[in-house]
Amino acid sequence: MEPFIVPSGDRDTFQLVSPKVRVDLARGEGDRRIVDEAELLERYGGLTAAQQPDSKALVGDKSDNIPGVPGVGEKTAITLLSNYDRLEGIYEHIDDISQKRVHNNLSENREAAFEYRFLTTIDRAAPVELDLEGSSELDALIDEIRVAGAFAFDTESSSTDPMNADLAGLSFAVPSGVAWYVPVGHASGDQLPMEEVLVAVRPLFVEDGLQRCAHNANYDLTLLSNYGIEPYGVVDHDTMIAAHLLAKNRLGLKPLALEILGREMTNITEIIGKGARQKTFNEVDITVGAPYAAADADCTLRLRQHLEPPLESLGIQGLMSEVELPIVPVLVDMQRAGVKLDAGILHEMSRDLNEQMEQLQTSLFQDIGHAVNINSPKQLSDLLFSELGLPKTRRTKLGYSTDANALESLKGMHPVVDRILEYRQVSKLKSTYADALPEMVNPRADGSDSQPHIIRPDRRLAE
Repeated sequence: MEPFIVPSGDRDTFQLVSPKVRVDLARGEGDRRIVDEAELLERYGGLTAAQQPDSKALVGDKSDNIPGVPGVGEKTAITLLSNYDRLEGIYEHIDDISQKRVHNNLSENREAAFEYRFLTTIDRAAPVELDLEGSSELDALIDEIRVAGAFAFDTESSSTDPMNADLAGLSFAVPSGVAWYVPVGHASGDQLPMEEVLVAVRPLFVEDGLQRCAHNANYDLTLLSNYGIEPYGVVDHDTMIAAHLLAKNRLGLKPLALEILGREMTNITEIIGKGARQKTFNEVDITVGAPYAAADADCTLRLRQHLEPPLESLGIQGLMSEVELPIVPVLVDMQRAGVKLDAGILHEMSRDLNEQMEQLQTSLFQDIGHAVNINSPKQLSDLLFSELGLPKTRRTKLGYSTDANALESLKGMHPVVDRILEYRQVSKLKSTYADALPEMVNPRADGSDSQPHIIRPDRRLAE
């Protein structure tokens, strides 16, 4: 049997290396290396995959916000782990460590070291079952969901804009800890025909007696409504709304999973990449995307189980079920309907506003006798408070504040201030409306009354 290859740019995955697993470490175009057991031993001075979390706990990792034990570098960590195997062995022989500074730092940071190891250890016993072969068995999946009586679902797609996204696949999870990913729209790989899947799963979203939840259902229901699944009455719980009602600081699925479940989930950029080389989920290899997608559904369901009790105890479950959730499908319909927009008029308006900005800028330069970058807080601060001698505002790193409140307090003291304020108003109209709104036109709209003209739901909260 060929070893399983884990494609990743994250060295945390080195702890997965075994006779059956290798890591394809990609650091850039043409810079890839397959890390097996021999390579790992050579790279880390004889430390094995099992010792990687212990090493990271001692040395630390800035990228993961793991400070490590002060005074313990890579060489010291290798020596300690080579002699004593794991953290337990190091602390069992703490009195044998002759270097006083290392001995003291280890002693003072014992609890922290074990905590760091816990945070850096990949949970290979995570309760998410993935059977790629069995997940083409759609009927069995649907039967299990009906027997469970409750499930969470999530969608994977080509875009964060659900109105313009293509469905890549659907993930489902049930309370027993089983999760599936059903690929339907990937560029390659074994998957089921999309229409066959949609016909089979549509009843799950309307049947009585099934509890259904999602995280940021607005996105999923907007996307699914493009595929004939109506948004009304679909979900009876939304974990993002629940987190909002409970005043959680961060509403994304992954931050909530870490805070509430103690589970560090894979970041989407580890799957699709970053920058110019970023892929869409449809382009991701199904074997890589499936565990990620299934984990999203699984964590959503587990979060529901943790968030519902405090909603009940605080007496705000009714706010979720009677106010927040009924609004979601209404918002979906509003987003799909959009508003009429004459992009041509806005383009003309943008040109007119740009001319006004140029005229105001020219007048300003004539008043002060030289050019200045109006959009530079530093240059503006020097102009107003050093050159023109106006009363100084709040001190900032770049001089004195030139924000809207600061300039309003100076209004009428000098013609330059009034011109700057007017310039900013015109600039805001141009950037916020005349330039921005045409970019929000749904490219799939055909211009008929039944088609939306502007749509830009925002999924950033859910990432």
